[in-house]
Amino acid sequence: MNGYSIYLMIELAKCHGLIVHEQEYDTTWNEGCKLYNEFEESEFDVDTESEYDCIEKFLNKKEEELDASINRRSPEDELDLNIQALTASENGDMQLSNTIWSLIELKGYKRLDNTMTLQEMVKKAYQ
Repeated sequence: MNGYSIYLMIELAKCHGLIVHEQEYDTTWNEGCKLYNEFEESEFDVDTESEYDCIEKFLNKKEEELDASINRRSPEDELDLNIQALTASENGDMQLSNTIWSLIELKGYKRLDNTMTLQEMVKKAYQ
């Protein structure tokens, strides 16, 4: 793994909607590293194609999985997704949290204030 490979992963993942465009650089870098490590362990990392093409195929598959997840969701899941995103954030898993926030936005759901605690979010949702 080198800096260019991670940078490439980050930029392509942003194009696929798998990394949020507007977030802290260190968070983006960490997400890129995690994705690149996952890519290196996948069947998509082959020597017979360019790294760019391999990463594109890997991200296409990740995007398909995200799209399938979106299509399985219904409007009733809005609160559940917000709670999952906040819980992931509170547990320090920013990649998962940001992916769920992106999913919320893609579905057109209302994104509850991510500065709320989990208890405050649930209380507001049921008011």
